[in-house]
Amino acid sequence: MLTFENNAEEEQLEVHADIQRLKYLRSEIDSLIEQSQKAGNEHIHLMTEEWGGEGSGLTSEKQHPDNQLFKHVKLFCWHKK
Repeated sequence: MLTFENNAEEEQLEVHADIQRLKYLRSEIDSLIEQSQKAGNEHIHLMTEEWGGEGSGLTSEKQHPDNQLFKHVKLFCWHKK
């Protein structure tokens, strides 16, 4: 399980994950850092399967019924030169 959810009432982003998906997220972030160090500014996409994400990406089941589920998350790494 890995979801990014908007909690509008509390005005916060909630990230819900199990250990397997946290390891996946860590791997994606490590890869993003390495790519950015080689090529400059880079980004990655995390998406639910409905939005074209692979089986290890974001999941579609909200963890809080009042939250809005993000189906596409784009992470940027800005490389200062």
